[in-house]
Amino acid sequence: MLEAILVGALRPGGRRRLADHPRRRSQPLRSDRVLQVVATTSVVADWLRVVGSTNVRTQVIVKAGLDPVSYLATPLDVVALQRADLVVAVGHGLEPWLGPARQEAGTAAPLVVLGEGLPQRTTPSGAGDPFLWLDLDNARQMVKALTAALVAADPVDEAAFNAARDAYSADLGRTDEELRRVLGPVAGRGLVTAKETFGWFAARYGLDVVGSVVPSLDGLADIPPQHLATLRQAIQAKQVRSVFAELSVPDASVRSVAEDAGVKPVAGAEP
Repeated sequence: MLEAILVGALRPGGRRRLADHPRRRSQPLRSDRVLQVVATTSVVADWLRVVGSTNVRTQVIVKAGLDPVSYLATPLDVVALQRADLVVAVGHGLEPWLGPARQEAGTAAPLVVLGEGLPQRTTPSGAGDPFLWLDLDNARQMVKALTAALVAADPVDEAAFNAARDAYSADLGRTDEELRRVLGPVAGRGLVTAKETFGWFAARYGLDVVGSVVPSLDGLADIPPQHLATLRQAIQAKQVRSVFAELSVPDASVRSVAEDAGVKPVAGAEP
């Protein structure tokens, strides 16, 4: 399933444990300096943990399974921003709540936007697509930017940060090759997702996004009835076999569309 593939691709300890990688055993020693870093999403937090290791104490705002686009910052998030030495975000419109939250916190902590300078693409509904790390080449560039920010905040541990970056980047490269090998035989096949979040993934690995159940980046957005009728026709015309759910979109919506079109809903624990 797509989510399972991406967990293995993006998370340390997924399909290939980075701790078992031969380069990890020869990493430079680290100092006792510990940075307090706020990550906007769980993916960014994972990168901070693997590159920063013991030199970074990470607090993530949008936990895994929550929708970063529709998220509403809490008072605890504001406190975390006030205490941070560094704030790390994706950008490209993924975290519209972050600006107001930082303003409320009055924080002077530097903001690092990992997507800055990377290519942009739009979703079918015309919004900018901020899920750029699903193209693993973008993910490597974002990890590189993250490492540079950590080095700027803690120059003493530059060698350790860079060694961890290199090991993880190599692992992402191998996973990218594996995805190309696994998905190559189904290149061009139609894909229907829960919302408009897999454009970068599909473009990288040769899939055709036929549509999404929610025509938005926000999993809680309204679904116009005409959209569902058009989507059902597209599913049948493209002979799509499955509709994929994700945690931030109610399973009932995905199941309803799939069953109406006569295809398999991949929902619940399966995605």
